[in-house]
Amino acid sequence: MRKILIVFGGVCAAGLIGLVIFIAFVAFTGRDLDQESKIYADAAIVAITSQWNEQDLTDRASPQLMASVRSPADLYRTFGILRTLGPLKKYDDRRARHM
Repeated sequence: MRKILIVFGGVCAAGLIGLVIFIAFVAFTGRDLDQESKIYADAAIVAITSQWNEQDLTDRASPQLMASVRSPADLYRTFGILRTLGPLKKYDDRRARHM
């Protein structure tokens, strides 16, 4: 019984140490990944909305987004409606100032 408890304690300690290492890794690399994704998203927003170009959207779209589009004609029609708003004049990402 004592041997089982020692093994169980060792497994729990190893799991706890692994969890601490994982959390530390995510804490240190997570911000870099967040900044990289933010830069990509900012560039995509400006590229897509500056002229409401559906090709810019489809070039950057995930397979899940493209699967949700019924047909290319629907996408073209939607962007035709959005073009009536006019091009993006200013993009102010306030979240970037708080990071």
